[in-house]
Amino acid sequence: MAGDHEARSSGNGGCGGACRCGGDAAGVTAEAPVLSIDPRIDVRQVPHGERHAKVLTALDAVPVEGALVLVAPHAPRPLLNQIQDLYPGQFGVEWLQSGPEVWQVRLQRAASA
Repeated sequence: MAGDHEARSSGNGGCGGACRCGGDAAGVTAEAPVLSIDPRIDVRQVPHGERHAKVLTALDAVPVEGALVLVAPHAPRPLLNQIQDLYPGQFGVEWLQSGPEVWQVRLQRAASA
């Protein structure tokens, strides 16, 4: 399950535990299979403190009914909460891969956005 990573992770990653994301326990070399034809944004090699801004910028460019697949080294729950706060009801979330080394989440902009 996606939430299992936080329970297993013993490291705090680059954030020092501040965002409570579970850190970067997974290696960035794990393969992330292509699970969707949608564009992907892989943040596994982006510095931890820059990931949210990079994803939010990419989401701004997603057209109505378009989608983006986020590839992350942990379950991106804090980011998903931030997306719901900034874009209430505008993005649906579909978990495509839930670890243990790679998480992939499809974010689709709603037709009524």
